[in-house]
Amino acid sequence: MDHNIFKDLVPNYIEHLTSKETNKQMEHHMEHCEECRLFFNNMKQELTIETRQEQKNEEQSIDAFKKVRIKNRKKIVTIILTLLAAFILIMISYYFLFIHMWLADSKDIQTTVTHQGNTVTMIFKTENKDHYLILPSSERPAKGYEDSLLVYEKRNDFSKIATVLQKGTSLTYTFINENTLLLPNGKEHKLTDSDIIQIKYKDKIQKIPLKELYQTEIEQK
Repeated sequence: MDHNIFKDLVPNYIEHLTSKETNKQMEHHMEHCEECRLFFNNMKQELTIETRQEQKNEEQSIDAFKKVRIKNRKKIVTIILTLLAAFILIMISYYFLFIHMWLADSKDIQTTVTHQGNTVTMIFKTENKDHYLILPSSERPAKGYEDSLLVYEKRNDFSKIATVLQKGTSLTYTFINENTLLLPNGKEHKLTDSDIIQIKYKDKIQKIPLKELYQTEIEQK
């Protein structure tokens, strides 16, 4: 085999791209030609070094890509967590500013009972600045009579309920006489000692007999 042909075929031989017949001829030539044998060994060494360098560069590129991806992933997670925290903070703030109510303390509520004919009105006012009172309607049973009231407070805000109720609220009862109550449905109810108004505050429960409510005009704090 000619030396120049051998040298031209060496790169393909190293990459296993030559035929079996060509391989035999090249191997036979190297057995008898030291110059070509040295050329082959040098070429193989150079290609090996280049291959390793390429692998190293590729690994570095992959590592760099992984680092960028991890960094971007951390940024995305950070952004998501920040947005989630902001959302939770907004929801908590909204709850406390616009929804949250709590049982009022009796010492912060001024209760006044007034009479106008047979109509008795209980007026509840809060003395806390920037607070509003909310007095949910009670469920009145068919038998007997008991009003269970929860006196709530909420902070000053822009919600509709605070605008309507403002600083106080009231509850009105109409009596036919000291022993008879006129119910909202127009029916009459004969009062007994068990007919009461139960007012629940944060610190205590106040029970007022309806007969006492009719007979006594009170103002308490």
